[in-house]
Amino acid sequence: MADYKAITGLGFGFEDGLENASGIQEQAYLLAVSNIKTEGKVVTAGTSASALATIATSHILATGKAPILVNPLYNKSGAAFKLSGEELSKIFESDVELFIPQISASLLGGAAAIKNMRFIVLVRRTGQATGFWQIGTVGMPAKVQDITGGFGTGSTGEVGLKISLKAFDTVPMYEYTAELPAVGA
Repeated sequence: MADYKAITGLGFGFEDGLENASGIQEQAYLLAVSNIKTEGKVVTAGTSASALATIATSHILATGKAPILVNPLYNKSGAAFKLSGEELSKIFESDVELFIPQISASLLGGAAAIKNMRFIVLVRRTGQATGFWQIGTVGMPAKVQDITGGFGTGSTGEVGLKISLKAFDTVPMYEYTAELPAVGA
């Protein structure tokens, strides 16, 4: 359990001029918890506020396993978090929505395959060139909450698949500064 009394650098300022566009890029990665051989760890607990939410060591996947690439549509995908729980006993609840604007046998088969799996989700914010934001951990994984979709109705109907995932943790999400895990060797 983290002891927050010794944290240095605690503050909620912002820096003028930094890119702060909304949304996530059109590539997300799902790391199935069952495929993770070694989980990357939080930098150092209890030293600074940013250390509580930074993972700098790579996740290592089991032999022959790879991240699952998802190509969501920018305008209909994203991640959000909120505080949940009772007074003085809070936890963060993070939600990820990934909309894929198509229906195909491959997408439908993929939906069937992941519906009962647990994940670490890696996404990049719009304009982010390196690193990822991580939602879920091996101990508190993101779980598929819903998969919805269809052919739409008439000429303006939305065709596609939306995957909704949810995770709980003591921080809303982590900054994952390590490399994307390669196929496990």
